[in-house]
Amino acid sequence: MSEQARSGLELGADEQLVLFKLLQRWLDDGQGAPIRAAVVDEAELWALNALNNALEQCVSEAFDSDYRSLVEDARARLLARNGGPWPWPR
Repeated sequence: MSEQARSGLELGADEQLVLFKLLQRWLDDGQGAPIRAAVVDEAELWALNALNNALEQCVSEAFDSDYRSLVEDARARLLARNGGPWPWPR
């Protein structure tokens, strides 16, 4: 499958903002150290970096003065839409 054929990934604005903040913290601020134990191959870090770069082009809120509160609001909406904290009770 070509790279073009796989580019149909769609995420809502809240997911984009929350993922961007998470990946910024892991990859840019932490240089990958916070997730080093979770990856099994360096290529996974590069794939996450590519996702981070793609999100950076979509998330204009990162440059807003109230960025922190926008992230908190997006987190709250995601929790509300998905039934609360992870994981779901079994």
